[in-house]
Amino acid sequence: MSGVRGVGDVSNDAVRQLDQARELAESQPDQALALAQRAEALFNQAGDDVQAGEAFRIIVSATLCRGEQEDAFQMVTERLASARKTGDRRSQAMMMLTVAELYVVRGDPELVRENARAAEALFSDLGEPSLAAKCKAAEVQAQLQQGSAAMPAALSTF
Repeated sequence: MSGVRGVGDVSNDAVRQLDQARELAESQPDQALALAQRAEALFNQAGDDVQAGEAFRIIVSATLCRGEQEDAFQMVTERLASARKTGDRRSQAMMMLTVAELYVVRGDPELVRENARAAEALFSDLGEPSLAAKCKAAEVQAQLQQGSAAMPAALSTF
């Protein structure tokens, strides 16, 4: 049976590619993007929606690191619209979390909170506590960002 690959082999390859993409996202975004896209395709082939969603988040991250913020937003909003259309609540939540993370980059804490809270509620309903925690982390990051932006004004009062 040489040459025949099982689902486990495909998943293992995809996990390796996803791990590499995660490591390279900031330093080598082009390579990370290619790896994450291949990993996403492999996870989709294996029927692993959770890991495919994680791969997509790396695709978005690598796209941002390439300086293509608008492309990243467009990809996510298209996926979110598709998930809403099909009623895929898990994908909706994942895309809303990704939108929240994009708004962290844009420095818009209100939209971070709005999207993170909506995603957190969906993840909680779906019984996904670790992903709900990622939503909380996005909110905290926005609060820290907002606090650090307010710090110079606060210090100037002294």
